[in-house]
Amino acid sequence: MRRSPMETDKDKTPEPSLAEVPVSAEPDVNSDLQGIDMTETAIKQFESIDKNIFMRGSGDSSKHEESIPCHCRYNSERDPRYKACGENSDCINRLVQMECNPLTCPCGSYCLNRRFQKRQYAKVRI
Repeated sequence: MRRSPMETDKDKTPEPSLAEVPVSAEPDVNSDLQGIDMTETAIKQFESIDKNIFMRGSGDSSKHEESIPCHCRYNSERDPRYKACGENSDCINRLVQMECNPLTCPCGSYCLNRRFQKRQYAKVRI
């Protein structure tokens, strides 16, 4: 038996009005910042650094020991550029979200998976 559109609408649960929506007991921690531009304050506290210093568990380990040598192969005369550890390649380092090591990557200077090491950062605005 089919219902008419009018009957189906009657079966719907009405949406709660704003008065019925429960209010959180916890205050909004950012309520005092609404409408305030914090750019100037952020710039005063911002410190630009050129290079990260990584602290490792043992002082004897090096980046070379921690990296996984990938098995990518790239020939600049015949292969598409992405084959050099690019986004659509099968680079094991890219798949585990790790950058290639210039000492172990078979693609050498053509490697596209070394953006942090080459300081190729995305442009951002504060």
